[in-house]
Amino acid sequence: MAKPRFTLYKHIKIGATWRYFRAAVATNNKVKPHVVIVGGEEQEHTGGSYCVRHGGQWIDVGNDAAEALRQRTKLVEADSVEEVPVAPATKGTQLAEALKTYLSDLEALGRTNDTLTTYRRDITPFVQNCQAACIEDVTRQDLLDYMRWQRKQPLPKRKRSNPERTYNNRLINVHSFPNAFGVTKLFRKGEYRKQNHDKKVVCASRNRALSAVFACGCRGLVFARLLHRLHGT
Repeated sequence: MAKPRFTLYKHIKIGATWRYFRAAVATNNKVKPHVVIVGGEEQEHTGGSYCVRHGGQWIDVGNDAAEALRQRTKLVEADSVEEVPVAPATKGTQLAEALKTYLSDLEALGRTNDTLTTYRRDITPFVQNCQAACIEDVTRQDLLDYMRWQRKQPLPKRKRSNPERTYNNRLINVHSFPNAFGVTKLFRKGEYRKQNHDKKVVCASRNRALSAVFACGCRGLVFARLLHRLHGT
């Protein structure tokens, strides 16, 4: 069985929120003092303290980078021979566990397999790349970082494709994930919108078809009524 992995984070305050971010490591495997990874970029934060993430729990190891690394090494070594004393678990649900629960709930609500596949496809990269450790810690910035990452990924080439609509749909799916766990108001009203392009195209096509039918005179009346029944008035 593989040895459990003890990951080093730093607990820092950004704005009014305390969050955990991975500690930055140099090429020689030494921790860069007070440098963390935020949104894929290195930032320096002298406040807060280092913590080791293990088994869904946080273990505080102080604010000195070298000492935090030594404490992490001791925890790894001690784990192989004895039970490691850990701090009480923080209140929250890990992202991977939250995703399993979310998809299970959607299945219980009767969502189709295609719908479940779509949600899993869109949310899994968010879970893998999100800086937050728990679903309750997800912020608006996490969603923006996800969308920035999405725009760098190649989209399949299709006829009449609309990349912006694709990105928007993925954001809607991911946004519903933290919403289901009570993490709401991550976006202001109207900040992102649903695309209605297809609906407008259908309406325009219907109007042109009706105009052509009525131009044919009474012989086209039956077809006009049929079109109204199919598309609505």
